[in-house]
Amino acid sequence: MKKIVIVSILCVAALSFLAGCKSSKKVVKEMPVAVVEDHASFPYAFKAGEFYTFDFSNPSVIGFNEKAAIQKLIDSGIAVTDIWYKSGASGCRPPGSDLVMTVMVDPALLLRLSKSDDQLLKLGYIRTIEPGLGDCAYTVRHYKF
Repeated sequence: MKKIVIVSILCVAALSFLAGCKSSKKVVKEMPVAVVEDHASFPYAFKAGEFYTFDFSNPSVIGFNEKAAIQKLIDSGIAVTDIWYKSGASGCRPPGSDLVMTVMVDPALLLRLSKSDDQLLKLGYIRTIEPGLGDCAYTVRHYKF
């Protein structure tokens, strides 16, 4: 009888311990609301983390959809901290200006994670050491997770 009580207490303690062992980083399951930021009028300071950028130069990328790409990350369960997106364009208009400069603006999708995740490489992302969004980053959508 004494052994049964001790074994029961040990089982309850082990189950309590295992139930408390889970990741402290929550994985978001729905699309966050984007905040529009200006990254070109002043130096933007990215917080520390692991950065990945989407490879738009890949020939298989046709008809890129920002929301679909973010939803794919959410569905994959990747613990993304921040996403910045700047769409491509054929012109760049600085804030407060009525003039649009005719230039090719390349799109940019930048992810920040607290730790690296090789699963992103299979989804078309490249790890980057120096985060940035290129030239003409006056309108950047920032998704905070």
